Amino acid sequence: MRRYSLFGLVGALALAQTGAAQSFVDYTGGIYNQTFDSLPFSNNVSVSEANPVTVSGQTYFFNNGSLDFAAAIDSTGPTNSSTGGLGLSSTMSGWYGSGAITTRVGAQLGDQTQGGIISFGGLASGNRALGLESANGSGITTFALKLVNDTGSSISAINLSFVGELWRQATAKTVNFGYVVANTSASLPTSGSTSLGSISFTGGSAGPVDGTLGVNQTNINLTAASISNWGDNQALWLTWQTATAAGSSQGIAIDNLSFSAVPEPSTLALVGLGVLGMLSLRRRQ
Repeated sequence: MRRYSLFGLVGALALAQTGAAQSFVDYTGGIYNQTFDSLPFSNNVSVSEANPVTVSGQTYFFNNGSLDFAAAIDSTGPTNSSTGGLGLSSTMSGWYGSGAITTRVGAQLGDQTQGGIISFGGLASGNRALGLESANGSGITTFALKLVNDTGSSISAINLSFVGELWRQATAKTVNFGYVVANTSASLPTSGSTSLGSISFTGGSAGPVDGTLGVNQTNINLTAASISNWGDNQALWLTWQTATAAGSSQGIAIDNLSFSAVPEPSTLALVGLGVLGMLSLRRRQ
């Protein structure tokens, strides 16, 4: 049984999680936005990617299979039964991450090279972006958003926009993004995504760069992008994954994400009511 909570007024989104069960965004219509500014960071300290990792005095342990950003912080260590996460149930339910070899997390401005899932931003800045760096130690890295269709209708097109940001310059790399439609019980998919596009930047001398500058950004805007039928009570995974783990890796992140279905289910309902009203009026004339 799914549990729901109401977020907003019209076309609301419920951010759901039930204890140790998978968290997800319960999509009921409208627009889902994510700024990633709740990601942890250490004031004036760059934290290299690790597992466990200590950020601003808090130690986080992760299950090597998958990181649920909303899961409770677990002090028992990275065991098979660990539910360790970032404790972001109120802000990042439905977000997951994984490394092909090991799941590692860091908080930095582009000056670290271990590879993993990264809270990118200035050392003393709460303006964060969610990023990836792949290295031989972490393997290909992935993060994803899990949305569950709770509109009562099937959805076959979406709007998706976000800013791609370069935070570490190095050998040119690509982050591919796509989607998977699956049962609600399915885990984070690390393969088999249908492509929606990619993020890439020209390579250069290795070192940190400022991802908040326009020269280090690219705007991604998908309007009414067709997807496979996303049925009611099915999960839609939006995935971002590094293409390769070989060589010196660029640090690439996303920020200011916006998602919605096309057309919005609430719009469909209003159109349907309008048609019924017109038919009723014609019958009375």
